[in-house]
Amino acid sequence: MRANRVAASGLTRRFLLKCAAVIPAVSLGRRAFAAQPSTDISSQDFLQLSQFLVGRAHLDEIVAGRALSGLTLNDPNFPGKASALWAALRAENVADMTHFDEFSARHPEMRATSITIISAWYLGYCGKYDGHAVPAVGHPVDNAQYVAYAAALMYAPTIDATVIPSYSRGRTNYWFYPPKTIARD
Repeated sequence: MRANRVAASGLTRRFLLKCAAVIPAVSLGRRAFAAQPSTDISSQDFLQLSQFLVGRAHLDEIVAGRALSGLTLNDPNFPGKASALWAALRAENVADMTHFDEFSARHPEMRATSITIISAWYLGYCGKYDGHAVPAVGHPVDNAQYVAYAAALMYAPTIDATVIPSYSRGRTNYWFYPPKTIARD
């Protein structure tokens, strides 16, 4: 009698069993999809975001690619964070970094992403560098990712008076000639 009432209403046991099997599968699928890290920032958008954050009209595309790869390797959710940051900056028409403090006050969750990108460009690496070239017993393994050496922006402010530290610091006997800016210094 009860089965007749259920069948009369259009619901059958078979239909209910199918629904019971499909609903958890759909729910698990949505959770699995939501857990996937976002990879939705293009290399061109990351380059433009970087140019905005460091205040430069031109940056090296290859270095930008290395920075994006390293930052993504250290944080699989980084592309989504960077994409959200770039979208928010464009949506609010933030013209330049002089207004960034106001922007980051409205979006404190995006400040860390910004600093991570700026840090990669200026320091030439991303991640945490523990100061040990070779991991050893008792030393934590760092997760630093190489981005650039000579192209690191930290050298730019003094490039007219100093050479980028390396094994060959300028041409032979470079130290004999005073910097060209000494007259202004």
